[in-house]
Amino acid sequence: MSTLTLLALSLLPRAASAHELCFNQATEYCLNDPFADYWEENGALPVFGYPISAATAQSDHSLQWTERHRLEAWPANANTPYEVQLGLIGKERLALLNRQPEAPESGPIDGCLWFAETGHNVCDQTSSAGFKQYWQNHGLAVPGLDRYARSLQLFGLPLTTPQMETNANGDTVMTQWFERARFEWHPNNPDEFKVLLGLLGKEVFQPIIEPQPTPIPTPIPTPEPQRCTAVFPAPSVISLAETCVAGGSLFAVSGKFEPNQTMFAYVTQPNGEVITFPVVIGNSRSQTDGTFSLVGALPANAKPGVYGITVEGGRSSGVAYFELYTPAQTPTTDYGVVPASSPNGYAYPDTGPIGQVFHYGAYGFEQNSIVSVYITAPNGSISTARFKVTVDGDGNAGRDVAFRTNNLDLVGIYAITFETTDQQYKVTIYHRITL
Repeated sequence: MSTLTLLALSLLPRAASAHELCFNQATEYCLNDPFADYWEENGALPVFGYPISAATAQSDHSLQWTERHRLEAWPANANTPYEVQLGLIGKERLALLNRQPEAPESGPIDGCLWFAETGHNVCDQTSSAGFKQYWQNHGLAVPGLDRYARSLQLFGLPLTTPQMETNANGDTVMTQWFERARFEWHPNNPDEFKVLLGLLGKEVFQPIIEPQPTPIPTPIPTPEPQRCTAVFPAPSVISLAETCVAGGSLFAVSGKFEPNQTMFAYVTQPNGEVITFPVVIGNSRSQTDGTFSLVGALPANAKPGVYGITVEGGRSSGVAYFELYTPAQTPTTDYGVVPASSPNGYAYPDTGPIGQVFHYGAYGFEQNSIVSVYITAPNGSISTARFKVTVDGDGNAGRDVAFRTNNLDLVGIYAITFETTDQQYKVTIYHRITL
């Protein structure tokens, strides 16, 4: 037997005991009945993915998370086809992204499936494959239901039209949302794998983290910066927390425009060339009182000199200047060990290369309160502009705050802190960026 065959076999599920399904090295969690039978009978790995949690008891049912779904077992429906049901995870994920189901389309499209309940079409992307065929050809094994009803039980109704979106893995693909799924079109795959289901379970599931003592990170020593000598014009409308900045360090921009304006920003380099403002965290719109704050960084290898930052809105604009110097410290391959985050906080993932998008969770706050967020970089610099986050009705904050590092060359341990306005309660979360 070849090594390749052995590897393939090691990833297949194995029955550890009666009514239990385990997956060797793929995941530490197993599926037990009724989830094990349900998983095998209704599409297995392509439809559900591996389990990412143990089964847990709720007040009137039990549930278990998989990479693509949430399985729910309802004892009141025992010995019926509806003992196990699927959560409306597509609808829930849209809500977490602060998105609503889209407005109905104008009407049916020839050759597509029309869903009058939500006013959306489901169409194929090619003559041989697409969202329509996938929806029609997959469904739950529920006795007594026709083919359409079985597909409806598995995926639910469409909530949006197909459009290009970037998923949690950073892939930009044609995407359509359903009540229980997200269809993604991957045209370079073979026909049977051109339509893949999004990993909604991994995106929605929040693991329970045991309380731990909050670690105190060891400061990373930085050399004395070179003195900046440039003299700048007085800032217009916007301002910078610092005007002498090291390459790779975080810098903060704040100001006040007219309320609720969509903003964009760019940086003018010393040679006059313009680049897009490398925003790390912030809002794309000004607040209801007109205020805004953005935090960004230039690469560690950016050339020293005077830079200008321009922020423009629909009816407002402003310019501020700073001098960039080259620090003696250079990127290193000694990334350090990721400290444990505060209780009630997590980062997913906790390690990734430059360009990775990190998602954070912080909970335990007062419902519907406002908390501020700031970032501490590996060199110890702290963003002075605070990004405001509204806590939801369950006390959760920052579930979908993303930290993209495409333009950031400073590797090491980062900390993101969620803190109440009175500074009485805060959650600090750590993650690591590598080259």
